[in-house]
Amino acid sequence: MKKIIIAFLFFVLAATAFGLVAGTPLLEKRIAAMLEAKGLENVSVSIAHIGLRGAALRGVTIGGATPLVLKDVDVIYSLDDLRRGKLDELALRRVDFEIRQDNGRWIITGLEGWKTGAEGKGNPLLSLPVTPEQISLIPFERLRLEESAMTVTGGQGILSVPLNVTWKKSPVPEAVYETGGMTYKHKKLQIATGAVSLKTALTEGIWHGNWTLADIAMRDAPLPVPVLQGGGTLAVDTTHIGVKGTLKSDDGSWQAGFTMDYSPEKPADTALTITQAAMPWKEGRIAVRNVKIPFAGKEPLKVNLEVAHVSLAELMQSLTGDRVSATGTVSGILPLLVGRDGKIKVLEGSLKAEAPGTIAMPPETIPGDNEQVALVRQVLEDLRYSTLSIATNEDESGNLTVLMTLKGNNPKVYEGRAVKLNVNLTGDVLEFIQKNILFLASPETLLKQEQKDNEEN
Repeated sequence: MKKIIIAFLFFVLAATAFGLVAGTPLLEKRIAAMLEAKGLENVSVSIAHIGLRGAALRGVTIGGATPLVLKDVDVIYSLDDLRRGKLDELALRRVDFEIRQDNGRWIITGLEGWKTGAEGKGNPLLSLPVTPEQISLIPFERLRLEESAMTVTGGQGILSVPLNVTWKKSPVPEAVYETGGMTYKHKKLQIATGAVSLKTALTEGIWHGNWTLADIAMRDAPLPVPVLQGGGTLAVDTTHIGVKGTLKSDDGSWQAGFTMDYSPEKPADTALTITQAAMPWKEGRIAVRNVKIPFAGKEPLKVNLEVAHVSLAELMQSLTGDRVSATGTVSGILPLLVGRDGKIKVLEGSLKAEAPGTIAMPPETIPGDNEQVALVRQVLEDLRYSTLSIATNEDESGNLTVLMTLKGNNPKVYEGRAVKLNVNLTGDVLEFIQKNILFLASPETLLKQEQKDNEEN
């Protein structure tokens, strides 16, 4: 880069002294050759203006069939800057970066073959300057990237990000990113944000920063999600990118905390960890904690779903299609196994009523034809329970079983004496919860999808 700046100095002096406007193509070719010597491919440079205080390049292209195009490049300098191989400011405008994933590698269109190092290895974009020596090698004091955009396409969807970045070298290296909204699309899911900001500074070899995301809105999500606000911290060095943050709704009822760790040297180890997440559900709340989601791999995720103060009436109506009525609330843990295909398997868990209540089940929901079953039907028409629990498990065939255990009495049956009942929810009742239950979406929504899948099969 210093050689390129010296070439600028030579031409500026020549043009000033002799008016050698016709010499511009020679400088364009020399700059292109020097950039190619740095590992870039098929470089073309077009100089629109050169003067004693600055230069303007219009249409710098890098790469082959689909090049990276730097439409506007403005350089501000003094002759003293150029003599020392330095620039005062470099400004880039109207640059569209396209980044895609290819066989586990991230590639920037136009820079596919850019390599650095003694053996021509390594991605220079991931070689961040973190030491005073590395910072001193940067030939400009300030950098501005404006009216630009970045599109990232991978197996997890498409991310579109407007770019508006300012960077300065001294007195402390700092970078500021402030722009309008970002968008993310994955299948039918669409996420859009309002204002985005990121401010970072270099401290002891690490770029530390704070970020904010305003007005995060989701469309076609598995369940209705309110507008969220986000914020957190960022730490970046040559071997690691770490992001921590929180998301929450304006009223605080929806909230989540997360961390993400990415290593350019080991991208397969990238993982998102949900440290905690909670949301309203059935007049209560559901939550998860410490769920690690690797970006690579096919192993299912084990998630302990925490159910707190959920309305038994709402829950039973979801499970039985309004055929069972109840009062009271339940809490507990439901372990889930979540496959990478989105299928959910309920493991051994239980929910328990927090206080006495009532439950009424129509006779037709309890199969069987004997005297004992008939008595159970009568008791459950209006049971005043003192304790109630719902246990989930698997049978020998791997199918979900749900056992409801109750203690209580029906004043009109068996002289109102206390009874203990074990009710297996099967048949029509069980089909409302089998396989897909509760996990951050309403059972009704998941049921419709499952019924649709069954009809198609």
